[in-house]
Order: sequence, then C-alpha cells, then structure tokens
Amino acid sequence: AKVVNDTGPDIVIDGGGLVTLDGGHASRIVSVPSSFELGTPRLTVQRLHFTRGNSSGVAGGDTARGGGAIWVLGGTLEVVACEFTDNRGPTTGQDVAGGAIYNVGSGSVTVVDSSFTGNQASSGGAIGVLFAGLLFGAIA
Repeated sequence: AKVVNDTGPDIVIDGGGLVTLDGGHASRIVSVPSSFELGTPRLTVQRLHFTRGNSSGVAGGDTARGGGAIWVLGGTLEVVACEFTDNRGPTTGQDVAGGAIYNVGSGSVTVVDSSFTGNQASSGGAIGVLFAGLLFGAIA
C-alpha cells in the first residue's frame, strides 16, 4: 500500500490488534513517498502485525533499500504496539538497512511497545534510519 497524504499532516492506521498485513515475501507492505527534506506526513501505525514483507530482489529505486514492512522517504513514522515478523530487505549493499522499517530523510521513527522477530537486511535487521531520528519508548 502506498500511503499518500492528501488531506493533512497526520495519518493513522489502527488494526485494533486484529489485523495482520502480509507481504507474502513478494512485496513491501507500506511505503510513504514524500520528500527527503520534509518531516511530513506523519504516519502512525498501531496495533498491527506486519509479516513477510520484502523489499529485496527488485533492482533500482526505493525497493533496492530496506524496509520490507515499511519504507518512509522524509516524513515521520510512529509505531505503537505493533509486531514485525520475518520481514526482509536486501542482504548486501550500502545504506541498506531495516528488514522491518527503513526511514530515509529528515523525519524520525518512534517505536513504542512493539516487537521485532526474525527480520533481516544488510545493515540492521529490525530498523534502519539514514538522516532521520530514532526513538524508543514504552507506554506508562
């Protein structure tokens, strides 16, 4: 799914703990194309399970990078109470990171109460950021 921000700076996808998004090891699950220089849009994913996303095996463009489950160019990603299992990015290459999540650009990734199991990429199996911030937390 390509998330495009047509209505405002905030987008929330809430699975209520009942939804699994499965890439079938064939494709990335979510991409947020923005601008490298912008911290918007802000995408929040919560109470979802992302499994078997894959950004490897496709030459060129953003698919040659990491982020088998979620890839963000610019923009800000907030992840709350999600599970990421068995997502893949390319296993070789420079600036290839985050089998589960990869954010490139001026935004940030915040991860709260989430788990990462069996994700793989050349640099950073779970999360990769390049020119972006990374924060972890727990719900008090």
